[in-house]
Amino acid sequence: MSKMLSSEAVIAGLDQRIKELSQQISEMANSSGYPKNGKELKEIEATAHAATRELADLIAAKRLQQALDSQEVNEAVAETAKGFPQKFKNYGKRVVRVRMSGGTEFELFASYHARACYEKKHKGGFFWLDSNEHI
Repeated sequence: MSKMLSSEAVIAGLDQRIKELSQQISEMANSSGYPKNGKELKEIEATAHAATRELADLIAAKRLQQALDSQEVNEAVAETAKGFPQKFKNYGKRVVRVRMSGGTEFELFASYHARACYEKKHKGGFFWLDSNEHI
């Protein structure tokens, strides 16, 4: 995925790819042909596994982006940031690359928090994925 302008664009891109992969999987499942040998069967199986793994990652990435956009998660993140002894500033949402468990990488929007002095000196901070985890 290239740089997106908004989380709505990220979700739209994920939805489009989910639709494409679902159609591809459906076509594979309803194919009238059959494997002629072990090599062809192995290729069919590998293709099906890769497609379903990517589909699972896409669905999880879409759900993650929706969670990152939710009021509930944003409130939990703000509350968690307030609990640290250091003061953290919310710099808004930024693009972050996330690798899902199936190995597919996505660019999502997540809240970016950093201490004001740390951001100026080190150009770094962290992204909240939920109220308990960060990268």
